[in-house]
Amino acid sequence: MKKYLNTPCCHCGGTGRPVDGAWLRHKRTQAGLTLANVSDLVKCTTSYLSEIERGKRRATMAITDIYSRLQYGT
Repeated sequence: MKKYLNTPCCHCGGTGRPVDGAWLRHKRTQAGLTLANVSDLVKCTTSYLSEIERGKRRATMAITDIYSRLQYGT
């Protein structure tokens, strides 16, 4: 079973709840990246990332971390 984001962090406001897919999409588009660009970084399919951004799946901590670093251009 995949480990989902369930511990407090700066990306969830300390609630321990998964981040909102809209926040992830905002970070990606703000960085000027496509789903294909991010899927190369995350090593998963674009359809999987799209489902996360649309709220159909939860983001793993690793995916949330990569998206959070997009805001800083890394």
